[in-house]
Amino acid sequence: MSTRLAAVSLTLTVLLGTLASCWPLFSADSERALKVSQLRMDVEDPPVYRYRVVNVYPHDPEAFTQGLVYEPQEGVLYEGTGLWGRSSLRRVELETGE
Repeated sequence: MSTRLAAVSLTLTVLLGTLASCWPLFSADSERALKVSQLRMDVEDPPVYRYRVVNVYPHDPEAFTQGLVYEPQEGVLYEGTGLWGRSSLRRVELETGE
């Protein structure tokens, strides 16, 4: 079986499994669907957070940041970056981007 055919087959399997497991939610006469919809109406809205940009620092445009830790006492970032075959763990000076 080719890789593409296997990927399509897996995608269809997952999609059909998901639809099958959700089918009671689409059924008009399902008590379970009614209970689930009532539960969802009782859930509070999630909080909305706002932000304000207070400064901009230089950054390597080739780095795809996956993890970031700021150490304020040292003024450095510890940054995990990743692209296929080009992952790195870096200690970056905040002010210079080096």
